[in-house]
Amino acid sequence: MTCHFQLPVQNFIPKPSWLIFTIGLFTYLLTFPISTCAQLSQPHRYEILHDNSSNSFNIISLKEQGLALIREKDKYEEGKKLWEIILLDSLLKETWTNDVALEYRYQMIGYEYTPDFVFILFRAGETDSDFLHLIQLNLVSHELIKFEIKHQFNLRLTHFSIAGNHAVLGGYVVREPAVLLYELNTKQVKVVPGFFLTDTELLDLRVNVNNTFNTVLMERGKKEKKNLWVRTFDESGRLILEDEIDIDQDKTVLTAQTSMLKRDEMMVLGTYGKINSKLATGIFSVAIDPFSKQSPHYFDFAQFEHLLDYMSAKRANKIKTKAQRSRETGTMPDFSLHLQPFRIEENAEGFIMISEVYSPNSSMTQYPYWNTYYNQNVYYPYGFNSPTNRYYNSPYSSSNVQSSDYRILETSAMLFNSQGKLVWDHSMKLPDVHIPALEQVGDFIFLGNRSLIVYKREDKIQSKVLIINDRETLEDTVKIVLKNPTDVLRFDSKDEGGIRYWYGSSFYSWGNQSIRNELIDGDKVRNVFYVNKVKAN
Repeated sequence: MTCHFQLPVQNFIPKPSWLIFTIGLFTYLLTFPISTCAQLSQPHRYEILHDNSSNSFNIISLKEQGLALIREKDKYEEGKKLWEIILLDSLLKETWTNDVALEYRYQMIGYEYTPDFVFILFRAGETDSDFLHLIQLNLVSHELIKFEIKHQFNLRLTHFSIAGNHAVLGGYVVREPAVLLYELNTKQVKVVPGFFLTDTELLDLRVNVNNTFNTVLMERGKKEKKNLWVRTFDESGRLILEDEIDIDQDKTVLTAQTSMLKRDEMMVLGTYGKINSKLATGIFSVAIDPFSKQSPHYFDFAQFEHLLDYMSAKRANKIKTKAQRSRETGTMPDFSLHLQPFRIEENAEGFIMISEVYSPNSSMTQYPYWNTYYNQNVYYPYGFNSPTNRYYNSPYSSSNVQSSDYRILETSAMLFNSQGKLVWDHSMKLPDVHIPALEQVGDFIFLGNRSLIVYKREDKIQSKVLIINDRETLEDTVKIVLKNPTDVLRFDSKDEGGIRYWYGSSFYSWGNQSIRNELIDGDKVRNVFYVNKVKAN
């Protein structure tokens, strides 16, 4: 069903039957679309000239403070490479721009935002032994401070965030997990105790809203029952909470994320599979309570109402029927797939996990873990571009293969209550989407009684709404709005751009476009990088 409605404009005959129909339709339009359809408006747009030889911008969400754009320029100053930084406010007005000169070897590998500050992380080279370079930009005064983070060992970085006055760095030293703290005031590096454990994987490192941070560790070497450890530290690295969770002996945890204490409870959500399997069989949830024993809830994929909507109804029903028989006999359903979680949203209803189903190219190449350094892509910490290359950076990764092509099949959102019970799920099948690296494609927002998933494909934004109360779904498509009414789109690059949740009820959408305007002086054609604000009403 789509959110398109059109009144007849011809052959109007005021007969009683028509009048009754019109009144009924008018009442329907007043009560149904407005209350259920998430109408997308695009009130603001930013453009900057951008040719094919220019490097792409990385976009950093600053929430209500706007966006930061950063890119490497093909320009040098006194032998140093210039990086361009542009700040936009929430109306997409340019508020500040500057070029920062850095050593030519520096590679951007991450960023983080905290109120009034944006942090950009670089590595001074291409090896794990190279030191890290951190830039702190004050969004109010525009003061820029540079830090050199030197470590005494080869650190395979997999996680980066900011907790209070500390940069939190997680990764591996050889095959053992490690967490480092860099204090910005004293410029000192501290190793957080309790790590460097053999046969253990660091699944998550996440900063909470109160500037504490969580880690999730999973045992990998044991054949018998394995444990999941969830720990919370204050910003100085002092342990303040620890919970040990038993995982069923016939299962293994592949991915896990913690919530961020926006609610009073902490929830861990992720994927699990059969022992020694690299494919996920379902989703697990567990509420953290160090004072009582908590058992995870396991939901195989066939238990979700909409997760299999990307396939034909006949195939989905066959999988669900077979899975039901397996549950009745006490065995684990054998249907599995590639599913990558991206983030957890917390609200009054519970915890919503956003993830995507994908299919890697069949011609996959085996890579040993020690050669999987970032793929030259930027690590995005827990924001709106997921750190998916981290999936391959762990020596105990849930997948030890890489593909040069991924087909993204579906974007999914699923709500769990405070006890970890599944409440509802919502998904949107994606068209034939192929990307060279595993990263997020669609995104999600929760609007009271509606769940909205969006996806951008070239010059269009596709959306799908789930009405929570009656499980009604509605779909719509809108075009990317151009800057001027007289602009004519020549093309919107299908290889660049996307849409991400921003703040409140807003997304931002971006891409590269070639636009023609015959009614302006000078060049009639302009090639631009653009950002549109997309608001769900």
